[in-house]
Amino acid sequence: MNTSRAWSLALFIIAFGWLGLWGLFFVSGVYAGKTDVPAMILGVGLFGVVPALILGGIGGYLRARGTQEAQQMVQIDLQQQILGAVETRGHVDLGRLAFELGTDEQQIRRAVYDLVNKRLFTGYVNWNQRELYSAQAADLPEGQCPHCGGRLELAGKGAVVCPYCGTETFLDTQH
Repeated sequence: MNTSRAWSLALFIIAFGWLGLWGLFFVSGVYAGKTDVPAMILGVGLFGVVPALILGGIGGYLRARGTQEAQQMVQIDLQQQILGAVETRGHVDLGRLAFELGTDEQQIRRAVYDLVNKRLFTGYVNWNQRELYSAQAADLPEGQCPHCGGRLELAGKGAVVCPYCGTETFLDTQH
């Protein structure tokens, strides 16, 4: 459990405890004859409900933030596993990688594009043959597809594509 989610749970418990304590305090005052019902309702509302709602709202925000952080960590873990597989093997079949990681090829595709945008992955992908390769731009013959030898075309910032076989090559644009 991440820190935000732990704090949200603690705040929810504190909010319910706070509300319960003030409720008991004012109910006991009514039973003891020291206060009347309208004063009890006002007291519970002001001292119990309002602070409990504030604490619960903060707890809800932290819970949502914790859920978002957990989702981001899952995505980061997937990206690290993809990079690790490509870097250690040099060549990875996307179907096999998807099976190993317990995901689908579409999620791998999104993760690869995100890694390219973050400038963490350079290499090439042949989506048609479902293969992912690790390669440095310096290792590629200039203007030639690493898969079929066809003439490469600019496909976007830091990427070239082979119009013949569909291989996309992601270049290291930091050099």
